[in-house]
Amino acid sequence: MSDIGGVKKLTQLRYEKGDSFPDAAYLAALSRFGLDVQYVVLGIHSPETYNDDEQELITRFRAASLDVKNAVIGALKGAISEKETQPSGRELNISGGNNRIAGRDYNETKGR
Repeated sequence: MSDIGGVKKLTQLRYEKGDSFPDAAYLAALSRFGLDVQYVVLGIHSPETYNDDEQELITRFRAASLDVKNAVIGALKGAISEKETQPSGRELNISGGNNRIAGRDYNETKGR
């Protein structure tokens, strides 16, 4: 971390021991590599940052009517559920309206 922050190893050790405290330039350098400066300084996590797609979705969702919000949530739940419930190739799905019980013996005459 001393290389990233632009300080000597001894200075880095002092920061880690609490004998010395980093300056803003050091924290700014580390923030470019993902350090949450607000957490280091205040002990409070910074709000999550979003990519452009996520930010657009949030902005449009907040501006939408309740009906649109419900439709969006339903669509997302449906899309996720469909993906999770795709047959794996080892499953057997049976459907029909004849109310017969699988596993029982019965005779069926066709053509009558």
